[in-house]
Amino acid sequence: MNQLTIIYLTQAISSIVMFGGVAFLGIWLTEKRNPFKACALDVKLSWKHAAIIIAAILVVQPLIELTQSWNEKIDFGPFFALMDEQAARMTEWLLSDMSFGRVLVNLLVIALIPAFVEEFLFRGWLQRRLEGWINFHAAVWVTAMVFSLVHLQMSGLIPRMLLGAMLGYSYHYTKTLWGSVLMHFVNNAFAVLTFNLI
Repeated sequence: MNQLTIIYLTQAISSIVMFGGVAFLGIWLTEKRNPFKACALDVKLSWKHAAIIIAAILVVQPLIELTQSWNEKIDFGPFFALMDEQAARMTEWLLSDMSFGRVLVNLLVIALIPAFVEEFLFRGWLQRRLEGWINFHAAVWVTAMVFSLVHLQMSGLIPRMLLGAMLGYSYHYTKTLWGSVLMHFVNNAFAVLTFNLI
């Protein structure tokens, strides 16, 4: 097994366990109900909602890129600068090869798996629980901030928080986690497919 395969497997398994596993156990232990039904994964996403979600995330890409450039000017100190640099090097290494096979693997490991398991944790469990205690707008933004901070990449703190808020509103208004999963996947897939064009 080569180094690249190990990195992909480690990334996929750690995402599934850290995000998906925690969400599944958290919902099951605290709510005593089927975790998939709890966050409405048994509710289909309408074609109308799907089209709006895809259009919305593609339309806001320039805003995300603009806030990214602003965010990169903020000095969070040497520790986070080093972490951001390491993450950027890893991302460049993984996404620089645009062969068909690598693009498919990147879409799976960087776009699809994180879209599902991160939404399961952040919108399907955390935001939904917060909505039971505080105003839903506050729940969306608190969850978005936690979502952004957990990634430990300060150079993308603000755009990731804005993305998190969009994901939260998508989940709230579509009444199914598939809405935020689709939006998250399209955002990540867009980044994978356009990485060498930017």
